[in-house]
Amino acid sequence: MINRNQKSFNSPIFIFGSGRNGSTLVSSILNNHSKIFIPPENSIIPFTIKYWHINPFKNHRSKLDRIFQEIDKPSMWNVDFRKLRDELIESNNLNAGLILDRIYSKYSFDYKGNQEIMWGDKTPANTIYAHMIKKQFPNCKIIFLLRDPRAVISSLLDVNYTYYMDRLDHMLWRWKISLKKYEELSIKDPSAITLLKYEELVNNPEAVIKNKLNWLGLKYEEKILDNTEINMSLLGVSKAKHHQNLRVAVTSKFTDKWMSKLPNEISIYIKNSLCEQMNKYEYK
Repeated sequence: MINRNQKSFNSPIFIFGSGRNGSTLVSSILNNHSKIFIPPENSIIPFTIKYWHINPFKNHRSKLDRIFQEIDKPSMWNVDFRKLRDELIESNNLNAGLILDRIYSKYSFDYKGNQEIMWGDKTPANTIYAHMIKKQFPNCKIIFLLRDPRAVISSLLDVNYTYYMDRLDHMLWRWKISLKKYEELSIKDPSAITLLKYEELVNNPEAVIKNKLNWLGLKYEEKILDNTEINMSLLGVSKAKHHQNLRVAVTSKFTDKWMSKLPNEISIYIKNSLCEQMNKYEYK
């Protein structure tokens, strides 16, 4: 049966945003905390919530089987969930949120060996489903990461120039709609969400992280800003070329890198497309 002694917060930490906004950096820092665990990106959260909702007449076992099949797809997760699956099949009155909580709690405990862990998720695509996720986890804490859209686009173009140039308007829409999700949630439940600007983080990492940990109700821990190899490997930094800057100490020297790399006509196009939002959040 499910271990009832293992504390389940059911109040996870979600890192939302447009992507290429520092979510891996923030996750690697938070993972250094003894009471936080954020695994590699995985689309299992919106999949589970949607699948549970649109299949109300399927039996409990078949729905769980389908969810765990999705988890077993190739990803950076390397956890044996077979025992948990069997325990969940025997349980009654489960909803999507409780199932996800058990899955993430299992991963967290296996990784850190601590029963009192606040688990989290940093998958950027989750932002689109923010309201749906908030409904399943009404006590969750949301860190919304915001970064200058010119830096976001420049970073994407570094990853694959041709692919993202063909999708430039979509990526600008994604930045804009992500920000809209933040603004809607901050009106609906301001105590549940906090804004974290990438530029402020890299300019004053210790003060910013202390502030966010205090907001989460956790104490600041020494060496939390040290990017350990185990955290880097967990989040895929050892494999991804565009993440290699995370191996060095947090620095602001890359903040304006886009100025020398982004073609001027693209920079102007971005500013014209997102002028209202950029001015509001002081991206000149």
